[in-house]
Amino acid sequence: MATPPARTPQIERKEGMNAGPTQRQPSNFVLCATALLCGSTLLWAYRDRASRLAAESYAPPRTTQSALPELKLSPSWIDAVDPPAAPPAGPLLIPAPPASDAEEAPAAVVDAAPWLPAADELNADRSSDEELEVLVPTPTRLDPRDLFTEEQSVLVAPPAPAAQPAAPSVASAPTPKPVTARPAPPAAEITPIGPSDEDAYYEDDAAALVASTPHDELLTYTPAATEISQRVIGEVQTAFALGRHGALYAARGRFIEVIRVIALAKDAEQSTDRYSRALDEGLTALAEAQDFLPGGVVSKELSVAEVAASHRTPMLRGKPRSTWALPQEAAAMYYRYAEQKLATAVAGEQAGSMALYGLGKTHDRLAAVENSSAERQISLAMHRAAITAHHGNHLASNELGVGLARVGRYEKAAAELQKSINQGGGSTVYHNLAHVQHKLGQPRLAAESARQAERIASRERAAGEFSRQRGVEWVAPDELARQSSPAGAPPQPQPQSPPTIAAAPAPPEPDRGGPLSGVTRFAKRILVGEPAPAAAPAISQPMDTLQSNRTASPARSQTTIR
Repeated sequence: MATPPARTPQIERKEGMNAGPTQRQPSNFVLCATALLCGSTLLWAYRDRASRLAAESYAPPRTTQSALPELKLSPSWIDAVDPPAAPPAGPLLIPAPPASDAEEAPAAVVDAAPWLPAADELNADRSSDEELEVLVPTPTRLDPRDLFTEEQSVLVAPPAPAAQPAAPSVASAPTPKPVTARPAPPAAEITPIGPSDEDAYYEDDAAALVASTPHDELLTYTPAATEISQRVIGEVQTAFALGRHGALYAARGRFIEVIRVIALAKDAEQSTDRYSRALDEGLTALAEAQDFLPGGVVSKELSVAEVAASHRTPMLRGKPRSTWALPQEAAAMYYRYAEQKLATAVAGEQAGSMALYGLGKTHDRLAAVENSSAERQISLAMHRAAITAHHGNHLASNELGVGLARVGRYEKAAAELQKSINQGGGSTVYHNLAHVQHKLGQPRLAAESARQAERIASRERAAGEFSRQRGVEWVAPDELARQSSPAGAPPQPQPQSPPTIAAAPAPPEPDRGGPLSGVTRFAKRILVGEPAPAAAPAISQPMDTLQSNRTASPARSQTTIR
């Protein structure tokens, strides 16, 4: 029996591959994979079409399409608002103004998901060559009052429809957040607080009433700045009297008090604290300048910059000049700063200038008593401040010239003395100028100034100027004889301020205290300093007139260079 060929089993095995229910079916797997791939392709094409439709719905209408409606803008506001450079990223919804009867804009349908196709487009079979419908939002006319600023362009939200069709549950892209331009904040209105606003903070009726008082009424407790010099001239005279009697520190306090009264009056008139603050800053600068003088805090351990950094005066505090300035230069700068501040406190006031002049005289006396160079420098600063406050103060110019001559500054002293002469200085100023010119090597000018001083002095003596300054009134001999006549002489008419004969001192009564009373009085006179009884002048004014003249005549205390 012949053996069958070897190909027969292979055919049977190949045919047996399709036999049996448990064998794999590779053809079905390929079909399923192909179906899934086709479905994914269709879904991607569908979503791509939906995205293009949404993009075309937001795209601006093309001028070439005749089917698009024509946009009409109201000329009432189109010229006032610049068109935006690019379409806004998102709508800015604000309430729409009511439409007028004559011109009513059609209501636009708001689509909850504008990037998806409409519901009927999902079920309708459209051919590939069918023309797509482009949705163009209907423009809404705006009113200029609805715009926030001239640079912003806004969209007005139309009224929502009564019912919205339910959108199909289709996977969509995430909802983009509209980008809203932040409007510029409105300008804040500044409203001054009136009395009615202040009253709300007071529970007490009296306090609320006082808070509503006008500003002019509150100034009635402060002296007015007008004619302030005439009202404080009495205080200035009192301070000069204290200085003449040796109460130098009391006189200095009274002068500073007068300056403060003037500064407060000027502050109240201008509703500021500039003048009183200038006074405090000037006095502080004078006190801090002592740190740079010999015996102050400036030494090898502390430099000028370190000392100035601890001061309230801003002259050298934190300035590069403080690193190389000498102590005497720093003190001079502080004095100059104090001069400007003190002059500002009483600027333009004659009484204030005289108070500064009195302070200069007081510190000059203190310098002589205490032998202090610091007091002499303060005296110069006060006289300069008095001249700056009132340029007609020739008394301060004379004292400044004398002070400069004492320290060897003859050129500057001559200039100040000449200024005093031009402003009405008397024989004392000419005498001082002659002394300074002699020191400068100008003998001819010195001789001329000395002769002029003698001529003016003779006229002053003839007019009784020196005596009046010292409280003495000169009378003729016959007038003295009539006033010294016995009781039978005819009475003389009494003028308003008649010169009278000073009463002779009453003869001392006999001492009844014992034999040692004279010794006791002598010891008291030596130890305590009780003055011995002096003979009264032959002719004098009454005591009240004498006191007022002494007080009201600061010119008699002018310094003479000897």
